Amino acid sequence: MRRNIIITLLSLCCICHTAVADRIEREDIAIGFRGGLNISSSRGSYNGNLVKELAKQGIDTRFDEEFGGHFGVIADIGITDWFYIQPGVYFTTKSFDFYLSDKEKELEYSWRRLYELYYLEIPVLASFRIELADDFKLQLNTGAFVACGVGGNVKDVILKSEIIDIGDFLGNPFVKGEGGLHRFDAGLQFGIGFSYKEFFIGAAYDLGLFDITAKDLAYGGSIKTGNIMVSIGYTLPLD
Repeated sequence: MRRNIIITLLSLCCICHTAVADRIEREDIAIGFRGGLNISSSRGSYNGNLVKELAKQGIDTRFDEEFGGHFGVIADIGITDWFYIQPGVYFTTKSFDFYLSDKEKELEYSWRRLYELYYLEIPVLASFRIELADDFKLQLNTGAFVACGVGGNVKDVILKSEIIDIGDFLGNPFVKGEGGLHRFDAGLQFGIGFSYKEFFIGAAYDLGLFDITAKDLAYGGSIKTGNIMVSIGYTLPLD
């Protein structure tokens, strides 16, 4: 499946290049700068036996969302007045934590293993434009992305009576013996936005399709990334 995603993206890039090279003039291409807030919401499943055993002890287990950010650059390539191809390159975070807490509050503490994940991500999107008023357009975007983990941190956080104790830093999340996650990720992206002249505001969702969990993680589960992105930007026509 990983090979199919890569082949699909490369094929899309080739199609875009062919279509653009034949008919796009310089004024139909723009460069955009994007940045904003992330809310990472990784989807996870747990080892059934582990969950049952912890539940018997009154311990709740779950994945929690984490806030982060992104910034990058896109190319806005006009094929028609209403259809654009939009490749880009982003630095983005996709963090999450594995959370344990005592349901009965007898111990009055909770424990989290926080994974701060930093990715270099390349999306290729089809962007549909609907003109709502003069210089004001609705954008509907859909496509695919590939991403490579470039760094981050893994650390334990313990909450005791509203006092946070930061535990040991366990290292790089993508290094075996430290975080041990797989670097490669790929999936689909869906988004909506509004543009007024050169200015842009919008939101998108990354749906990761691959399990990035290393086999030796303690809870024996699986993780697929999910990421909500709220962006603002400025688009510069290449006149």
